[in-house]
Amino acid sequence: MEIAKDIEINSVSRSIHDLLVSRLVRQCKLPEELVQPLAVGHLLNVLFLCRGEFGDVGDYGTTARALYELIGSDGLWKPPIVISDDDEKQQQQTVN
Repeated sequence: MEIAKDIEINSVSRSIHDLLVSRLVRQCKLPEELVQPLAVGHLLNVLFLCRGEFGDVGDYGTTARALYELIGSDGLWKPPIVISDDDEKQQQQTVN
């Protein structure tokens, strides 16, 4: 049961990571190669540092606390794990 929960948290963390990378690349014109290896927490910090120039993105404290509750400290601060599509499919089959 614990393994399934870890896989689910990793999946959610990866989705959030991908969304943040996409937004930073699109709105802040940052190169994807620069932001891709950063952890979710670091990406969030960069996004809020850019917010004055690129529009308001909400309240940092509320967003950071919600992410911490959702993916925990490890999900927030560990760099992303690069996995192949085959590995991801295998993880999904494990959960189901």
